Amino acid sequence: ASMAAIICGSCTGTKSITVTTGPGFSLMMENIGLAAMMETPVVVVDVQRAGPSTGLPTMVGQADMMQARWGSHGDYGVIALSPRSPQEAFDLTIDAFNLAELYRVPVLMMMDECVGHMTEKVVIPPAEQIQVVPRQLTKQSPARYLPYRAGANLVPEMVRAGDGYRFHSTGLTHDERGYPSMTVETQETLVRRLV
Repeated sequence: ASMAAIICGSCTGTKSITVTTGPGFSLMMENIGLAAMMETPVVVVDVQRAGPSTGLPTMVGQADMMQARWGSHGDYGVIALSPRSPQEAFDLTIDAFNLAELYRVPVLMMMDECVGHMTEKVVIPPAEQIQVVPRQLTKQSPARYLPYRAGANLVPEMVRAGDGYRFHSTGLTHDERGYPSMTVETQETLVRRLV
């Protein structure tokens, strides 16, 4: 449910994040694949622990790394970052949001139980010194906007739900309008662009 919520939140123009551990990460796989196919920028933090299933909830593990790459079936690409300290967790969380916005993909923060329970002094710079990548919103009129038309940087511009734009999104292979297009050529174009 939290993955669906952050996908919807992102569609309103809000930068969205959810946090889980291994068992919850497994339950998120279907919607992580949906976010990848809908090209929705979201951040997912997974504090890995020993498993499978509930496993050893207080023991360290990195068992979700293969799931980060291959958990949702099919050809898709996401970005995964692995912090090794609380300071790096802070820094990479900023990077995760920026990368999600730059590439319109889910970004995974794959820390483990050890880093999740670690304490150290974290240097937090003043807000004006933190580089924040804004949402790439379209300047196209609603009549001309195509939600999945890739620009020069291969990333389509977005809109905020409620701003007067009507478009279609699906978990299926889609064309520039967002409508299903079940051809090998369309699938190959999306996969090459998204990976």
